[in-house]
Amino acid sequence: MSSTQAPKHLLAGVKVLDFSHYVAGPHCTRLMAEAGADVIKIESLNGDTARALPVQREGRSGYFIQHNRGKRTMCMDLRKSEAQEICRELVKQVDVVVENFTPGVMKKFGLDWNALREINPDLVMCSISCLGQEGELAHLPGFDYIGQAYSGIMAMTGQVNGPPALSGMAFGDISTGAHAYGAIVTALFHKLRGGGGQYLDITLLDCLFSYHEMNVQVCSGSGGQMLPRRSGHLHAFVTPLGLYKCGNRYLVVVAIGPQWENLVKLIERPDMLTDPRFADLAGRHANKQDINTSIEAWLAKVGDPDKALQLLQ
Repeated sequence: MSSTQAPKHLLAGVKVLDFSHYVAGPHCTRLMAEAGADVIKIESLNGDTARALPVQREGRSGYFIQHNRGKRTMCMDLRKSEAQEICRELVKQVDVVVENFTPGVMKKFGLDWNALREINPDLVMCSISCLGQEGELAHLPGFDYIGQAYSGIMAMTGQVNGPPALSGMAFGDISTGAHAYGAIVTALFHKLRGGGGQYLDITLLDCLFSYHEMNVQVCSGSGGQMLPRRSGHLHAFVTPLGLYKCGNRYLVVVAIGPQWENLVKLIERPDMLTDPRFADLAGRHANKQDINTSIEAWLAKVGDPDKALQLLQ
C-alpha cells in the first residue's frame, strides 16, 4: 500500500472557472464541486437569471441553489476590459473553464478557446450549447425544450394522434451537463498522462439525439418501413411495455425474455405460451391488443395497485 495519502475528494485540487448559467453548465460544475473541485462562478452584476426564478425563500431561489451549491462566486461586467483582464489572470491559475453562452459571446469578450489556450496551454475548456459551436444553427441561442424539438425527442412525446408534449423536465440540460462532466474528467485524465489541454464542444442536440434508443435505428434498419410515431402510454415497438391503470394509479409493466412467461402465468393467460401468435417479440407486438386487454383485465380484477405491484415484482 502506498504511503501517500489519497485526497478526501476525487477532484480535490482541481480549479474551475465557471461562466455558465441556468442549468446545463451549472449542473456540470456542480458535479465537479461535489467531487471536490474548487469552482468559481462568474456572474453578471445582476447575477445569474436563475436567482430570480421561483420559489424564493429568504431571498434565494431554490432553482439557483439546486444547480450551484458548493461554488464560490464573483460578479462582474464581462463587457468591460477590466473584468476581462481579471478573468485572464484567473485562467492562468485554473485547470478547467466551463461556459454555456450563445456561441460567439466568449470570443466577443476575448475569452474564447484560441485566446485562453495562449494564456494556459494545459487548460481544459468546455463549451456547452444547444446546437453546437459550428454549423448553420450555431448562432442561435437555445434552451432544453428547443433541443428536444430539434432532436426529435419532442416528436415522440405525447398521445397517439395528438400534438407533441412538453416533458415537464429539463432532462436535456441535466444529461448534457453530466456528459460535459464526463468529458472534462476524461480530458483531465488525458492531461495527467501528458496529453496537454483540450477543447470540448458539448451540445444538447447530440445528447438528446442519443436518447432515441430504438426510433432512429428501427427506421434506418427497416429501410423506412417502420416509422416511429407518438405512442402515448404504450411503447411504439415492444409489447408488453407501457402504463396500465390499476385502481387510482398507473403501473409500468414490461416483460421481455423470461419475464414474459412469468407475466402470462400471473395474469392467468398461460395459453399464450403455446399460442404461435405470441412466440416472439414481433408476434406479441402484432397482437398487442389481446395482450394489453389481458393485462388490464387482470389489474382490474386485483384492484389494489399496491397488491398488484407486489405480485408483479
